[in-house]
Amino acid sequence: MKGAITPLPAAARVSRQVWVDADRRMNEGIGAFDKRSQRLDDTAFRSETAAIDTGRIRVGAERVDQANLRIHGCLPPGLLFASVTIGSDLQIHGRRLNRPLLKVFGAGARFDATMRGSMHNVTLLVRHPANAPTDDPCDPLGAWFDPSNARSLSLGPGQHRLAGLLEALAARVYADPEPLADPGTAALMEDDLLGALRGAVAAPTDVAMQDALLGPESRRRLALAAEELILADDAQDCEGVASLCHRLGTGERSLQLAFREQFGISVRAFLQTARLHRAHAALLRHGDRMTLAQIATQYGFWHLGRFAGYYRKVYGCSPSVTVKQVWGRAAPGPAP
Repeated sequence: MKGAITPLPAAARVSRQVWVDADRRMNEGIGAFDKRSQRLDDTAFRSETAAIDTGRIRVGAERVDQANLRIHGCLPPGLLFASVTIGSDLQIHGRRLNRPLLKVFGAGARFDATMRGSMHNVTLLVRHPANAPTDDPCDPLGAWFDPSNARSLSLGPGQHRLAGLLEALAARVYADPEPLADPGTAALMEDDLLGALRGAVAAPTDVAMQDALLGPESRRRLALAAEELILADDAQDCEGVASLCHRLGTGERSLQLAFREQFGISVRAFLQTARLHRAHAALLRHGDRMTLAQIATQYGFWHLGRFAGYYRKVYGCSPSVTVKQVWGRAAPGPAP
């Protein structure tokens, strides 16, 4: 069942910019879809943007000091756009939002947003892979790239985990984006975000995910083959579920079911545990000369707060305590 290691994508592109011209910001900012902007008054405009682009996805964060604007338009084929906006006065399709919502727009969907005052906005732009079908029953995202469907969705904070991931990633992009550009880390970040997006848009009762499942013995062999790949000495530090499925020549649902039966946990949880053990070993070997953030990011933990929580749950203390116990002093740099 072993296949060749999937090549990692090229390094992600990181960018930061300050805007003082609202019209130029709207016309040149993302520039990926048809949109129009309308100034509602002559209030001075200023915003700071930061973004990371892996080629498949683009995560953007923006802090706006003043934004008396109306933005409206339509997404072209092959794009999916998700947004979380926190502001004092925000209207989507004429409805005032009193709490942060995740808004998802598929190809062909129209959007109309009015923004006033200061706000913080985090966006996720997803590009449909070339030659990939839009009617794949095993992928709930596929239909969102078909403009004839023109799908859109609003979800509250308790209905998904994508908004939290986007906001945590936005904080990293503002503060320390360069480690995220590493190809392995970018690939895992992309895998995490797309997995959370699939979970957000898939209906709980969706039965279209029922792909051709293997028999019990085949599932057992599949799980053991995946375990061997994950725990191999030359395993990729930042391998995600999609890459693992590609190497095994199987679908994600079949692999998830195999792991649930064989190990009692999900594939992502198994991968996360393997990466955590490698990060722990790196702390023991290199904790005197590498920062905790460097080690966490190297092993795919771009969300530093969650890395510390996972580590404490497994090892009974924070990673910074481990470094201090082993090396007799704190690790270089701030603790996660």
